[in-house]
Amino acid sequence: MKNLIVIVVLLSGAVGAQELPQAPKPKGSLKLQVAAQVAMWGSSFVLADSAAHGTGNCVNELARSARLDALFTSSGGGVRHPYEKTLAVALPLDAGVSLVSIWLRRKHHPTLALWLPSVSMGVQAGAAAIQYGAGCT
Repeated sequence: MKNLIVIVVLLSGAVGAQELPQAPKPKGSLKLQVAAQVAMWGSSFVLADSAAHGTGNCVNELARSARLDALFTSSGGGVRHPYEKTLAVALPLDAGVSLVSIWLRRKHHPTLALWLPSVSMGVQAGAAAIQYGAGCT
């Protein structure tokens, strides 16, 4: 009797395992991927604008403090907008993130391919918020 119960339990488990359907592989949405990439690239320009905003505040603050010599030196930030410096750092990093994200999508890792540009966008947006809030940096 004991052997019969063991055999029935083993056979029922084997039959049940054969009937389970295979789960489909996760398929990432291309629209979400494109939206994450566009948001990441856009956040680079928001970051550059926040750096220029901080520089503009410094120029105005130095002009009000009657230290006009600081406007033309590098110690006060100068009058040059830092768009090009910020974009020279941010855009190559965004290109690298985009390439890795595309590669991950091709290697069937859609979650990581979506997560990577989203995190990059979040970091850049956070840095921009800090620079907008700080004013003259």
